[in-house]
Amino acid sequence: MPQYLSEQWIDLYASLGAQLPERVGLDIITQFIVEKTPNGNVRYFDVVRDGRVVEAALGKNKAADVTITWRYEFALKMLAGELGPSVAFMQGRIKVEGDYVRWLNEWVDVLNSNEYESFRIQLFADTQLFADA
Repeated sequence: MPQYLSEQWIDLYASLGAQLPERVGLDIITQFIVEKTPNGNVRYFDVVRDGRVVEAALGKNKAADVTITWRYEFALKMLAGELGPSVAFMQGRIKVEGDYVRWLNEWVDVLNSNEYESFRIQLFADTQLFADA
């Protein structure tokens, strides 16, 4: 079972994300920054084409349309399904930079879909959390 935010976890994320249903025209590159993890700050990104993850990797993507920054504790709550993306945004628990209007208008619908919820549940079930999480 891959440890959260490891390369193997990113591979799992990409594999499960590739199975999301097609949403023609939903293309976005998202940079994620998870702050204050047990391993320091971690950056990763995903590339979504037609609603499916076609690439994900650790590191920085200079072509990102939007950057999501959150503290580790909130990232874990979202992964566990204890905190939804819209609520997290409205409460200021995640910071969205870049084309946030596009993210709010297009991507949040995906995040709130049954298909994405199934993706999140499977990802969480197959993720080993850090010992102190």
